[in-house]
Amino acid sequence: YQRRVHGDIGNQKEMDVVKSNFEEAYAAIEALLKKDIAFVSVDCEFTGIKGKPELMTDTPDERYDKMRFVAERFQLIQIGVCIFIIEACVPPEKKYVAYPYNIYLFPEERPGSQNNVVFDLDTANFHKQQKLDFNKWIYEGVPYLNERAEKTLLTKANEERKEDNEELKLTEDDTKKMGAILEGIQKWYTEGAKDEYIISDLNPFLRKYMYQKVEEAYPAVHMDSRAKGKYEKDIVLKKVTEEERKVIKETKKLEDIKEINRKSGARRLFQLLTKMKAPIIGHNPLFDLLFIFSHFQDELPLSLSDFKAQITSLFPTIYDTMLVFSNEKVRKLLPTKQSSALGAVYQFLSKSSEMSTISVAIGSANSKYLSNEHYHEAGYDAYITGYCFAKMTNYITKDDLDKVKNQLYSFRTPYNINLVGREELHESTIICVGKLLEGKTCDDVNERLKEYKEICYSKIVEEKTIFIIIKRQEGYEKVLEKMKTIGDLVTLAEWKKYVDDKKVKIEMDARKDRDQRDDRRRKPPGKKMPSPEKLPPPPKPKEEERPPPSATPGYQLTYGNGQPSYYPFFVMPSAPQGYSYSYGSYPRPPQYQRFT
Repeated sequence: YQRRVHGDIGNQKEMDVVKSNFEEAYAAIEALLKKDIAFVSVDCEFTGIKGKPELMTDTPDERYDKMRFVAERFQLIQIGVCIFIIEACVPPEKKYVAYPYNIYLFPEERPGSQNNVVFDLDTANFHKQQKLDFNKWIYEGVPYLNERAEKTLLTKANEERKEDNEELKLTEDDTKKMGAILEGIQKWYTEGAKDEYIISDLNPFLRKYMYQKVEEAYPAVHMDSRAKGKYEKDIVLKKVTEEERKVIKETKKLEDIKEINRKSGARRLFQLLTKMKAPIIGHNPLFDLLFIFSHFQDELPLSLSDFKAQITSLFPTIYDTMLVFSNEKVRKLLPTKQSSALGAVYQFLSKSSEMSTISVAIGSANSKYLSNEHYHEAGYDAYITGYCFAKMTNYITKDDLDKVKNQLYSFRTPYNINLVGREELHESTIICVGKLLEGKTCDDVNERLKEYKEICYSKIVEEKTIFIIIKRQEGYEKVLEKMKTIGDLVTLAEWKKYVDDKKVKIEMDARKDRDQRDDRRRKPPGKKMPSPEKLPPPPKPKEEERPPPSATPGYQLTYGNGQPSYYPFFVMPSAPQGYSYSYGSYPRPPQYQRFT
């Protein structure tokens, strides 16, 4: 059955999805998603995740802003998708069949984006240690576009067809050249000696002019371009009937759509997942969701609230295994000091006899992960993420699961990210935020609360804003009482009010940064520098000063090892327009040097 669904895509070597087998994998995944899906687990590998330091005192909007910057700067290397289907069995047993896919991604064209791939050095070394196949990633990675880039390509194609009707003006030399070519076309068209007429050595502008003139004068002639070498193209003219012309245009339209679909690549898989609306499972998946959204959907929204609304419209149900793992009933089944790292949790659950009523098998067509561990390969991590979720959720109630639905773990913060509401502080934490009074410092507060330093922590976050974090441990009530005595040091406010005030500023700064980036992309023409002839003359040196040595305009004359040399130099402040102000060796007086 599985072999029939998947065809040859199930071959162990072909579990890695690349350009050559993407269409086959797409068809297999589409067929699986039409079945009764339990859930889909995902995982991603990136070219980097380093950004601004993540602090305990970050508000939800601050943390999102830092992570948004990372997701827009770096790229995806792999995305792992694992589809889990429940098989019929006798309760209390549960049988899942998992179908993992490891998809390599590499962009070909990203209109509207910066066309560069940024790789963090530490991340590159990490992937080297994990034996990532960099050649497969770069040479065979599946292309992708986001929704905006896809629309840009379509718009660009339509604009080009529209511009063909605009009148183009030629220089005198080009007019003579094109006149001779048009005479040759007329002769070929009337005599009809050959089936094709080939025109070479035209730049893109003249090719466009040729298309315009031939379409206007010879409706029965079809024109197409043919590659000639690496960079050049010939124009090929061929006589056709009206019926043949319609067929050619329709074929060209289908080819354009096919090419855009090819460039969209992995975005088509993303669209399948969004249409399916099955639960999405990830392990600490906030970065995964940010990267997936920015690469396949659109630029990330500037505010956290907008991101929440958009991501939940695409994936209404999301679970984080980090939070399922922290459930009390699950923790009782695990060793006291069990690590929450994905690999460690998987190792324990896969060997635990207490969880033997839940079985997870890999579809026979997808057997690569049966015999070997492939940690930090996106497809394998997606598989073990879903495996852990299937095992753990069997031991908690639906109400327990609903409590962590659409809640995402947030690293080093006293809250989780709530995708469908406002973030609340963990029950184990109390935060007081305040402004230090004039002349008071954080040390003054620490001195006043020093007897409770084991459960109380204070830190300056900006200007005179102080964070006081209190853990709900034995004796925390005494800390709250003591807090009433520091009114002479700091004025306290609610954490929620502080978050709301910060949110406005963060969104304004983010909008300003994005506007500046968009301005740089548009590359407005810069001011032209005046020519050397139009520069004002240099000021006359005083009698006691030596005139500056002569140098080519735009270069400074220096001596090294007794030989003169020239090098470009930049504008110095406090000098007349067109001159650089510099000092020689003492007691040599300052000089003016001319530059372009």
